[in-house]
Amino acid sequence: MLFSPEMLKLLSTVLDDVCSHVSDEDARTYVATRLLEAAGDGERSPEIFRQVATLALLDVYSRTGAEEAMTADAAAARERSA
Repeated sequence: MLFSPEMLKLLSTVLDDVCSHVSDEDARTYVATRLLEAAGDGERSPEIFRQVATLALLDVYSRTGAEEAMTADAAAARERSA
């Protein structure tokens, strides 16, 4: 599926925001894949994309058992939204 430059910029921004403290490239790739799937399914809402990305990141952490990293990322997300 082809996406407009505006959509790619939005997806990239969401990925960077949600994964700003994530150094694991596999985790970032997983989140990016979930974002592309949501966009491919017709989603256009930035807030929904943020939810999709956050849930994907939580999924990665739940599978890897990285509770400490998840807590640090959640704290960083709260600081960004404050």
